[in-house]
Amino acid sequence: MNITRENSNERRVYEKIKGAIIHRKIAPGHQLVESVIAKNMGISRTPVRGALKKLAAEGLVEMFFNRGAYVAQPDQKEIKEAYFMREKLETIALKGAVDRFGEDDLAYLSDLIRQEKKAVKDRDFETYLEINERFHLYPAQKQGNAFLVDFLKTLMSRISLYLVLYDVFFARPPTEVRSVGDHENMVKLYKKKDLAGLKEQAAEHNRTSLQDLAMMAKEYRSLSDLLAEEKDRTKEQST
Repeated sequence: MNITRENSNERRVYEKIKGAIIHRKIAPGHQLVESVIAKNMGISRTPVRGALKKLAAEGLVEMFFNRGAYVAQPDQKEIKEAYFMREKLETIALKGAVDRFGEDDLAYLSDLIRQEKKAVKDRDFETYLEINERFHLYPAQKQGNAFLVDFLKTLMSRISLYLVLYDVFFARPPTEVRSVGDHENMVKLYKKKDLAGLKEQAAEHNRTSLQDLAMMAKEYRSLSDLLAEEKDRTKEQST
């Protein structure tokens, strides 16, 4: 077995499936059949299995014994509970951090927002998610409570999954992505050390974020069709 080739194929499968999930081409709950993916991509099942395990570790795929792998499908109850807990934990973080914020902290958050705006403009969803997590984790990190940071990291990782599956990022023009404005307002409130205003803005941000999770699956495709189309395009390009 050529290990380098197997690793390359695993990476290719991983990127193809992850891209299809992030760009809403396959629906939450869609079954990912190893044999079908392997056949369409002209490879063995081993790298497919490795790619699915990696996606499962990231929360994008759920694997069930004797049932196979499926695109993750969190329900509305789970999502609401996660946002409820985020608001509670962020309130604790804000209380402990707001008086510690200085010019360097404000500059750091402002730079994150500049990066966030660029990611939105470029339609770079993965960078957008990374920036969003860093912005929301920063107050807990500033406070220096390691347990709070760990809890929020776990929660934000799960919320990023919900954004991947249901957010309206690709459905709205860049100027209408509301999180950027919310984050800018929070930086202004940090500068004033306005705890009450920050708590109110954080709560409003959670409400609008929940509203932006489009829970309906629209215009989804099967992964088999997507892979078959790519195979056809590759053949056309090689002739």
